[in-house]
Amino acid sequence: GAWNTHGQLFYTLDSLGKLEETHNAVFNAIHREKNPLQNTEAMAEFLAPYGVSNEEFERAWSSFGVKSRRATGVPCLIVNGKYRIEGRMAGTFENMLKIAEYLVEQERQAKQG
Repeated sequence: GAWNTHGQLFYTLDSLGKLEETHNAVFNAIHREKNPLQNTEAMAEFLAPYGVSNEEFERAWSSFGVKSRRATGVPCLIVNGKYRIEGRMAGTFENMLKIAEYLVEQERQAKQG
């Protein structure tokens, strides 16, 4: 539904380096102006004034990098936009949290050098 579509839009904009520039405008379009941006054509048209071509948008939207960052079910934890942990993968909620804690620590260490 819309949550899934808008989530993919968020990651698409992030991958294009346009998230910061467009985040408020997208929010306002959806929630204040009642423009649902419910399909890729409407999104690409909306983003054109921000320097995003249709081709560039479609390529990012369909990319493995964007699709792999989206949650596909619940419960789901995503760590630093890199790792997705789902209940069925971990077996239990407790295992999900243990895996997430481990990955968070790995990301912290990597950031520190």
